[in-house]
Amino acid sequence: MVDKKVTHLQSDFESFKTTTTMRLHEHGRHIDESLLEMKKVFQDQTILLEELRNKSTLVLDAKSHSSLLNVAAAAIALGTLAWLYAKITSI
Repeated sequence: MVDKKVTHLQSDFESFKTTTTMRLHEHGRHIDESLLEMKKVFQDQTILLEELRNKSTLVLDAKSHSSLLNVAAAAIALGTLAWLYAKITSI
């Protein structure tokens, strides 16, 4: 009787281990895909920021131009982090 219960517990444990491993691999793939998407979005936003900086028709002194870039970079970072959080929590 005890051997039967031990065998049953071992079987349950192996099943749980297999299921958990599969889920972890699936989540890992999902996170890798999300990170690749995030890197692409970040690169695209960096390119857009460079274009904005190069094509800007506003006449700004160096200090206010630096402030504009800081605000734009902060907005990009915040958007990217919000997007990543949404992707990770929707797993």
